Amino acid sequence: LDPHVLAADMAGSVRSGLGALVTAARSPVPTLTVLSDLRTGLPGGTDEVAGGDGAAAFVFGGHRNGAPVIAELLAHDTVSDEILDRWRLPSTSVSRVWEERFAEEIYVSLAEKALTAALDHAAVDIGSIDHFVVAGLHARACAAVRRTAGVRPEAVTPDLAGVIGNAGTAQPGLLLADVLDRARPGELIALVV
Repeated sequence: LDPHVLAADMAGSVRSGLGALVTAARSPVPTLTVLSDLRTGLPGGTDEVAGGDGAAAFVFGGHRNGAPVIAELLAHDTVSDEILDRWRLPSTSVSRVWEERFAEEIYVSLAEKALTAALDHAAVDIGSIDHFVVAGLHARACAAVRRTAGVRPEAVTPDLAGVIGNAGTAQPGLLLADVLDRARPGELIALVV
């Protein structure tokens, strides 16, 4: 398939939250989407130490029935590739992770491609972004995307990892909700997962 085809597992994977958001945004009827996660990890591992539990909920499609909206989706894009940096054996309850350095370049490249395509679809310049949200389990890749995307430094939003940890599936929703609470009318938000 074309790499821009949405590939998402709607339950049981961290990417399921993104799949739920994109699917709800495309829905012709009002749709409630809940992103939630209970993070577990190997004792003493990064997932256990840096994980956080959380949830966020969004309603899409209210504008179709005259209800007020607080944000409008201008465009989106997805780029998928197969990366084996995280896996869980069927007999275990926690996932295992390769060293972050092995997948960092792949994730950064995919994020840049998706961001560029979404901005092109919306006919928006990267300098117009008022709030730049980057979420994902790969902390090094997320930090690299925040640094290298070309977004104004003051537009880059905090990842809240020091406050709530990384809530996995819920993280993009928590960060987006935080920005929506602070954003003013007419401001442009870019979310990269």
